[in-house]
Amino acid sequence: MGDVDYIDSIEATVGCHLSMIGHARAEYPCECCGILIGRRNEGRVLVDRVVAADNITVGDPVTSYQVDWKTLFSTRRELRGGAGSIV
Repeated sequence: MGDVDYIDSIEATVGCHLSMIGHARAEYPCECCGILIGRRNEGRVLVDRVVAADNITVGDPVTSYQVDWKTLFSTRRELRGGAGSIV
């Protein structure tokens, strides 16, 4: 199977869960985008932070999405050398 990293479960804090729901509701009917930050532990992903991002798709935002690259790059820069990572 090569370099594929399988995930058995994803867990998020209640705050992260509520943040994702709120962002999805605010963007409805369009697709919403975001970045999940946390850590991996033996097939489990533990999410402890959510970064909302704009959907910058060139297509129909109701049926397609693309995470705003500026948000993605700034989040990656912020996480350099830190405890969390984009999961």
